[in-house]
Amino acid sequence: MTTSTEPIAREWRPKLLLFWNCFGLLLLASYFTPIWQPVDLFLFQLINQPLKDSHALRVFWALANHNLADWLEDICFLALYIIGIWKTKRGYRIEKTMQFLFSILLTAITIILVNRFLCHDILRLRRASPSLILPDAVYLKDFITEISMKIVSNKSFPGDHATTALMITISYAYLMRGKLAIFALFYGVFLCLPRLAVGAHWPSDLIVGSGCITLFALTWAYCTPFATICTKALNFFPKKGKIKA
Repeated sequence: MTTSTEPIAREWRPKLLLFWNCFGLLLLASYFTPIWQPVDLFLFQLINQPLKDSHALRVFWALANHNLADWLEDICFLALYIIGIWKTKRGYRIEKTMQFLFSILLTAITIILVNRFLCHDILRLRRASPSLILPDAVYLKDFITEISMKIVSNKSFPGDHATTALMITISYAYLMRGKLAIFALFYGVFLCLPRLAVGAHWPSDLIVGSGCITLFALTWAYCTPFATICTKALNFFPKKGKIKA
């Protein structure tokens, strides 16, 4: 099934903008309550503790956290974009490409300005990962030394890797819809798991930290004309009319 219409907003969507921003604010406020301490501990142990007795799981998560895994993820993103463009009607493929390009640039700018500049440099948010705090956490480097991987962090909130994965895959799902959208969403959730499994992040670093940043960035992009304006600005190809599929 091909797509031809623009899913991004040409006008303000105040109700959706208000709803999702209120939800994001409530989620962020919950971070300062005691609720996340037991949730963090339970979810982390649920995914980390099985590594004690399974060499296969230890190797799998070690490989998933290797630097080369990031390149593989980028290849998968590229494949999703190519498939998405191919499934779009020919007269709209350049437009769809510009939408994807906008989502990539929005993600990169958000990581630089919000995650790193605002959260780490300005607010100086510091949080030690569970691998540095919990004595019973499975420290993967005690078992596997030949694979280079990230398993500790002194600035685990928010997670850069999770923010990138969520922003790109949710944007893709919004722009494409259908089966590709469902696959992208599941893929985005999976990409958040490797850092969590080895103890480089707490669940709330991803759910609250990366989740709120993703929510605010995408709602202000897609529930306002901002994405449309930027997409048109990126489309430097001359208009030649729509080509029938």
